[in-house]
Amino acid sequence: MQVIYHIGAHCTDEGRILKALLKNRGLLVDRGVAVPSPAQFRPVLRRAMQSLSGGLLGQDAGQMIIEDLLDGTPASRLIFSHDFLMSIPMHSIGEDGLYANAPRNVAALSRIFAEGACEFHIGLRNPATLVPALVRMQRGQSYRDVMGAAHPLEMRWRPVIERIFERVPDARLVLWCDEDLPFVWPELLRRMADLNPEIALEGENDFLATLLTPAGLATLESRLSTAPRDIESRRAITAEVLAAHLREGAAEEAIELPGWSQTLIDQMTAEYDADVAAIASFPRVEFLWP
Repeated sequence: MQVIYHIGAHCTDEGRILKALLKNRGLLVDRGVAVPSPAQFRPVLRRAMQSLSGGLLGQDAGQMIIEDLLDGTPASRLIFSHDFLMSIPMHSIGEDGLYANAPRNVAALSRIFAEGACEFHIGLRNPATLVPALVRMQRGQSYRDVMGAAHPLEMRWRPVIERIFERVPDARLVLWCDEDLPFVWPELLRRMADLNPEIALEGENDFLATLLTPAGLATLESRLSTAPRDIESRRAITAEVLAAHLREGAAEEAIELPGWSQTLIDQMTAEYDADVAAIASFPRVEFLWP
């Protein structure tokens, strides 16, 4: 059994990856790919992780979970998608940086299914926009309540990934930048579900529909219908249509936090770019580039 954990990050795809996979559940089941809903798997995985922390999980627990979730449906690939698997929102940011609990949670998840290979899929996001989004998730708390004594420049992705590998040296990570999602979306869905590029997916352009004007979406679909199905052609068409038909406000994001300046935002962005370049070179990391 190949187990795929799509664990975040928060405020990246906003659940669209899971929705796209569930929309194609029939096609995926025919190809041995199971995608249980969070309502099905979260209580099961939560109990398993809690048992692991107490050293109580038996060797056959993973198989029992598989049998419970699949209910007799044959599958060779199991996909779990939910951003709470990496961290609950209130622990996603703070004086210990980004996602201090991620290494512990990845370690626990990697031990549940001892007989199968695990992959962890994570969309990274520029901390200059991620931090404000995470702060907004902490309802009833101010920016200073959330950050404590931490400095914004301490919100880095490279330490998160390094700590994961320290805790789980043989972890396999599939990563991408959320900013690139419009361009890697088709490949990401197929990579997660292990599908060939020529297989058509229902609602394949649903994500781009949130970014494009109606006329832009119609243009995209028309051009793609007659274009070669290779990755380079699709990405070139997508870039051209987005440039000409981007929905008003789709690419705008106001960043207003105490003490933040454009200089700080630019520095955080530069460090994010450097972290991404470094992370992409790590062994056991597969990075999806546009």
